[in-house]
Amino acid sequence: MAGNEKKLEKVDVWLEEKGLNRFGDEEGMMYMGGSPLFNETTGVQKDRLEFLHKKFPTKPWEEASQEH
Repeated sequence: MAGNEKKLEKVDVWLEEKGLNRFGDEEGMMYMGGSPLFNETTGVQKDRLEFLHKKFPTKPWEEASQEH
C-alpha cells in the first residue's frame, strides 16, 4: 500500500497545480453522498487512485513529475 501512497502524493501535487479537487473535478464540486467514490445504492467504495486512473487514463501527473 505504501506504493499507492507515493503515487497519490504525485497525483495530489498535480491536482493542486491544476486547481482540481482530490477527485479531479473543479474545486467546490458537490457529490451525492459526499464523494464520487461511494455508490450509495450498492454500498461499494471505489479506490481513489483507480478512480483517477480511469478519469485520466494518460496519467498526466507522471509527465508533470518528470518536468520538476
